[in-house]
Amino acid sequence: MFQPEDLVASGQAERLTEARKSSGRDPGELAHLLGISYEAYRDLESFDEEIVDTISFRQLVLLAGAVRLDLRSFFGAGDQMEACTFADLAARLNQLVADGAVTLAALEDEVGWELREVLENPDMFDELPAVALADIGGRFGIDWRSFLPPAR
Repeated sequence: MFQPEDLVASGQAERLTEARKSSGRDPGELAHLLGISYEAYRDLESFDEEIVDTISFRQLVLLAGAVRLDLRSFFGAGDQMEACTFADLAARLNQLVADGAVTLAALEDEVGWELREVLENPDMFDELPAVALADIGGRFGIDWRSFLPPAR
């Protein structure tokens, strides 16, 4: 399983701070937008790994949009990385269980996350933090950054 620090580069919290300042947004405003405390938001700008560990993927995308941050560039995904959808991930996981290769319980133990709800409703993958997507996608060699939206 991945550790949050495995998914980030040194200085990303500082880059987030710069993006927020460039966008003219206030930390309190962004905390409210994300539905987190002011202190939790400040941690995003203070500790590199917080952005992949403490907020959901949905909140990550929302934050990036608010501060005009290209997540693929921010996380070094590059343009060459093929996009993947949550439906694709759910289909692969469901197929693995349907084929009898592994039980759902064993698969959950292997990846370290509960999967029943997300397999029934793949849109719920966006409620997980990036580190969870890394652990779950890693089962198939899917880089979590392939779920990031393309730059606008």
